[in-house]
Amino acid sequence: MERVAAWRPVADRESVSLEYRSRTAVAAVTGWADPTSVSSALDAVIDNALKFTPEGGKVTVSVSAPGSSVAVTVADGGPGLTDDELTRIGDRFWRSSRHQNIDGSGLGLSIARVLLTQSGGTISYAHNAPRGLRVTLALPRTAPTRQ
Repeated sequence: MERVAAWRPVADRESVSLEYRSRTAVAAVTGWADPTSVSSALDAVIDNALKFTPEGGKVTVSVSAPGSSVAVTVADGGPGLTDDELTRIGDRFWRSSRHQNIDGSGLGLSIARVLLTQSGGTISYAHNAPRGLRVTLALPRTAPTRQ
């Protein structure tokens, strides 16, 4: 995947393993979205994953095609978030009080949400067992119908 390759030098510099996995039976899947918006949203998510994953940890980007959507999931091995924090992630300027020492403005994931919404997509957050955060970008496989 192009975005994974673009972030590999950052991962190498931070001594974090960055892997890509396809969870589909076919070589490629397609989704309907503005490519620049999706790339920017994915960049924000991968950037966060690499920032919060400690040296020697792993970030995995995977693609699947459940039903009528394409899902890109970024799973990291960072400290993760509490259940309460999961309800706030993606709010403009929000950052966990436990992670204030990490560079950033707290805008990346809120911008990613806006970009995905404009393309008919969504972004969701979950715990990544045994630790870390799992962020899923979901996009429709076909153009949404206009009313």
